[in-house]
Amino acid sequence: MEISPQAKKILLIVSFVIVVALIALAIYYAFFRPIISGPTTNENINDNANVTPGGLPNANSNREVNAVANGNVNSPFESGLPDIDEIASGSYTSVTTIADGIAVDGIPTEDKTGYIYYDAYTKKFYEILPNGEKVELSDREFYNVDTVAWSPNRNEAIISYPDGSNTYYNFSTDQAITLPKEIDNVKFSGSGDKIAYEFLGDTEQERWLGVSNPNGTGQQIIEPIGFREDRVDVNWSPDAQVVAVYREGTGIDEEDVYFLGQHGENFKSLDVEGAGFTGLWSPQGDKMLYSVYSSETDYKPNLWIVDARGDSLGLNKENLGISTWPDKCAFHGSMLYCAAPVSMPDGAGLAREIAADEKDVFYEINLETGLATLLAIPYSDDDGSRYSAEGIYISLDGNYLHFRNTISGKLEKIRIN
Repeated sequence: MEISPQAKKILLIVSFVIVVALIALAIYYAFFRPIISGPTTNENINDNANVTPGGLPNANSNREVNAVANGNVNSPFESGLPDIDEIASGSYTSVTTIADGIAVDGIPTEDKTGYIYYDAYTKKFYEILPNGEKVELSDREFYNVDTVAWSPNRNEAIISYPDGSNTYYNFSTDQAITLPKEIDNVKFSGSGDKIAYEFLGDTEQERWLGVSNPNGTGQQIIEPIGFREDRVDVNWSPDAQVVAVYREGTGIDEEDVYFLGQHGENFKSLDVEGAGFTGLWSPQGDKMLYSVYSSETDYKPNLWIVDARGDSLGLNKENLGISTWPDKCAFHGSMLYCAAPVSMPDGAGLAREIAADEKDVFYEINLETGLATLLAIPYSDDDGSRYSAEGIYISLDGNYLHFRNTISGKLEKIRIN
């Protein structure tokens, strides 16, 4: 069928309009479209985990924390820098770098006015003095250190290497002693006179929980563990009665946690609502902060606290409603301070490494009232908000929260009072 001249004219006009519109759209996307959208308001800071100021949530509830009135932590800052507080008040807070380099397994000095650590870049151990000066603990160089277990006296350490070798080193006497390769998960007792560890030999009979002097002498077998080392966590209680905990699944999303004594004591067990138990003793040993995960938390770790001494073990169990691990927390008097990822990935309880580079914010929990609040969103000009914290501790005067940024390796602090 032949198209009439009038129809051809209409088709030509329509085609022209479409072509012009497409060209205009292409020009807009190439030259005028915004590359980065501006910050949103009232963004949820911690996905499926955290609490709002004013109280604790019910178990496994999903409550939001409005971290910033006019900003989204996950948004790039090209659209404008946020207001930065010098003292933490629930929003962006200025971070001060204590030491550059790549800090490994540091620990505060006994009076908490300084810090000692291994620097992977220089291959040496240092102490940061109260005035900020950095001094060598030893003139030795230690190559390729993997982990460091520190004695509470800060003069001794068990240094482990990627090939599995272990060395006892005394910084006061410069004494170095090679320890068996089979020992793993080494921890000092609270007094520093003993170490506990898993001895992982080749056969089932050569695999056990052990205690010895720090230099390896006076070895004592506490409990055979066979090939169940993944269920054992060396975790001294402050009074040194408990050496480790052993967890055993009792059903779907349930575990029994057994406390293993240094002298065969028969302690009560703890029932927990989840799997993957890992715990942190309070300084007095009367409380245990722990995390577990379950299908109800999308297999994210969730913090709980419970009585942990004598006949009261297991009483006053509370869900803190924060998705993180106990080793990202610190007790200070009646307060608990925790770093928690802005967005905890599903399944992080099963595979912690998937949350390794997630940005953290800090929470403050009053253990007497149950009040949990957002304390700070760490920020600096150099690193923006890219902070993932470990090794948290509070200064003796309670004014500063110290931590190691696992993303940069730097030692940092923020002011909290």
